[in-house]
Amino acid sequence: MPASAEKSPLGIIAGSGTFPLLVARSARNAGLRIVAIAHEGETDRALEEVSDVTVWIRLGQLGRLIKALKKHGVRTAVMAGAIKKRRMFENVLPDLKGISVMSRLVIFHDDDILRAVARELAKEGIEIVSSTTHVPELIAPPGILTRRK
Repeated sequence: MPASAEKSPLGIIAGSGTFPLLVARSARNAGLRIVAIAHEGETDRALEEVSDVTVWIRLGQLGRLIKALKKHGVRTAVMAGAIKKRRMFENVLPDLKGISVMSRLVIFHDDDILRAVARELAKEGIEIVSSTTHVPELIAPPGILTRRK
């Protein structure tokens, strides 16, 4: 991780569920400032309580997402939580950046969409890192976890 990224706030691109909250709490306990990008209709509003900044966007507003992260000096971000696949294709009004990225996709599998978003963020100087980096307490230790061998 670049030295400049260590001092910048952590961006959390949040979907649904409790995982974005767990990541935010853990990263905040580690002394990081949190800039959360929350998705309307998906993300739990409780994320606002554990974030320094919360920006609400609609699905597909990639340009707005990037602008918000850059405005708050985010150099490193994680994706945490789920987005219901059906929501990806109903009532989505992408902005120009979202349309641009989606138009370059040949296949619309989840991982293709996420990789395209990560590439676009990287072009803007924002590195996507594993969300588990910030919640090591949730990772099972190596080795046998049961009595059975």
